[in-house]
Amino acid sequence: MKCLILFSGFWTVWCEDVGCFWHITDTHVDQNYSRTGNVQNLCHEDRNRLQSKANNVSDNGLYGNYLCDSPQYLINATVLSMKYIQSTPDFIIWTGDNLPHTEDFDPGWDITFEAIRNTTLLLTSTFPNVPILPSIGNHDSFPPNILPADNAASNIYKGYLEKGRWKDLINESEWTTFVQGGYYSHLVKPGLRIISLNTILWYEPNNLTAKLTDPGNQFQWLDGILKNSSKFSEKVYIIGHVPPGFYNRGLPGQKCGPTFHLPHLESYLNILHKYSPVISGQLYGHLHVDMFQVYQYNTGVFKGSSLLASSVTPWHSNKNDNVSIPVNPSVRLIHYSRTDARLLEFDQYYLNLTKANNITKMPEEKTNVYELLYSFAKFYGVPDLSTESLVQVYEILKRNKTVFDSFFTFLSAGERTVDCDSACKVTQICSVSCSSSQEYDMCFKSSDYNCSTTPNPPPHTSKDSVIIYVSICFVTVAIILLLLIVVRKFWISSGRSEYSRFTSI
Repeated sequence: MKCLILFSGFWTVWCEDVGCFWHITDTHVDQNYSRTGNVQNLCHEDRNRLQSKANNVSDNGLYGNYLCDSPQYLINATVLSMKYIQSTPDFIIWTGDNLPHTEDFDPGWDITFEAIRNTTLLLTSTFPNVPILPSIGNHDSFPPNILPADNAASNIYKGYLEKGRWKDLINESEWTTFVQGGYYSHLVKPGLRIISLNTILWYEPNNLTAKLTDPGNQFQWLDGILKNSSKFSEKVYIIGHVPPGFYNRGLPGQKCGPTFHLPHLESYLNILHKYSPVISGQLYGHLHVDMFQVYQYNTGVFKGSSLLASSVTPWHSNKNDNVSIPVNPSVRLIHYSRTDARLLEFDQYYLNLTKANNITKMPEEKTNVYELLYSFAKFYGVPDLSTESLVQVYEILKRNKTVFDSFFTFLSAGERTVDCDSACKVTQICSVSCSSSQEYDMCFKSSDYNCSTTPNPPPHTSKDSVIIYVSICFVTVAIILLLLIVVRKFWISSGRSEYSRFTSI
């Protein structure tokens, strides 16, 4: 319970019921990670021992390597640290991507479901009796990045429930839509609903759904759920793996690609705009970086926002076709109002990978290896995580170089390996503020990162305001006229006296 003491003629104590929840994403656990593996091959042991001996580093690290995905030890340490920091969250959101970025073997669906099951069991055993709400990521499918939307898809989604053990996480009453398309909604408590979307159905590389208007009928279902939430005065958090909008990484001077098929992006943004008063938060992963987005929905006014959590995996690619930066493993603790579902603050916790790997003594099992990197609202000096507050931060980032440099450091959870020049800044700011293709194109052409495609509407003036304004003007004019009359009479009277005095000489 958080209390504020206010004084307005008399003392008032105002209390707000504040809760918290964890957001964990992009674990990308790799069972083939080896401390003596080849870093040019995701820290896997090479089949050719001579090549392995020539290419291996002496030790890739107990907790992982910036060129490789997560060893199981890192995942275990991360979840235990979450429990050490906050063992009784109201719930946990888990936004997907559990398999590695590997290309040297075909995991198949059985291996895919096994990896998901392992993390499911780790979370449920560490946080018993805490609701855990998962979403499907593009690396939770076989092959990666694609999921079908036909009748055969139901068997895949049943696999998540049965073989991945998500039936232990998702209520049986929510299975119908999950089996249909991998999405569901969950009433956390009266007045607060969480909608978990299957964003892979709209994901740009998913060629199985590119030409479908509404893959899995997810748009129709989402519109209906939000309509009911509006009717029953519920607030909603939308969670998913892939955020709408555009990537924040690309080659210098080049635009980044969209995350969704453009027709699906437009349909999704239209729904978000339509029900923006109902949506209290949007929470995604996928980009592996700590970022936020503010949405104009092509209206010229910011009306929505989202928070993007950075990854547990430290992996990055140094290939030119996948520009990314190394990141420290991180997780996020979000504070919210249990009264009205407002997002209030988040604490970003990270593991300094270099520091952790340099520890010579094997850490005890219950030791917390994560540190607080920063708290968002406190650092940026805003009251909460509302759209209005995020817009304030966005405006600060555009004009304050020092704050932007900190933002760019936080982006990778403290692992600052490159500087962000002017072209890089354009890429970051446009990714933060532009969700549609029209806005994004406009942002790249604008010298002040303006992505508004619609001029700001004139301020609304009510009828009462006009009447008051006219009345004030009328009274002001009347007073001025009255003063002029008084002054004129005084001047005339005074003038005659002076004239008489001078002519009498």
